[in-house]
Amino acid sequence: MTEFESVAHGLAHQLKCPLCGHDVHVNGRYWLENLEDPATGNTCRFSFWLNKSEDSVLYLFPLTNRVEISKGKYTGTYFQGLQSACGGCNHYRYTLKIEIDLSTPKINKVSLNSETVMFKHDQETYEITSIYSTGKTEYMVLREKMPGDAKPLELPLIPINLQAPRETLERIQNLIIFS
Repeated sequence: MTEFESVAHGLAHQLKCPLCGHDVHVNGRYWLENLEDPATGNTCRFSFWLNKSEDSVLYLFPLTNRVEISKGKYTGTYFQGLQSACGGCNHYRYTLKIEIDLSTPKINKVSLNSETVMFKHDQETYEITSIYSTGKTEYMVLREKMPGDAKPLELPLIPINLQAPRETLERIQNLIIFS
């Protein structure tokens, strides 16, 4: 599994979509603020609810890996996923897994959790998700005539070749033929 020294390095894992060349951006569902960090002058932080009923928020500064908690004292490990996706074709995405020690609070590890690519061909869409944290790959064929029928086929880990993503599809199809 690929590990990164900071959240910022993880977010730079793939800046351009390997399928269409458009920019890859953090998914819009995260609370991203452009507030200045008084300690460093950086102007970006992510916010995640730790406990909505207590109004407790975890702030993560991706350029410095600094972590703050707005209210309360917490212990244990908090895992947060952070997904980036292609803004053009929307057929490529990856998810970072961020492991945070809440008692300190500090980031213990930033790693590449998974990558997904999709290909359209005729009446079918192929989706491949390599889940590095579990050592598995999920393969699905989505048919236009039966969109709700798709069920993932779980395979051993087959890392996605970002230089030639369709080659990964061919390897999977060959593996299925011979199994």
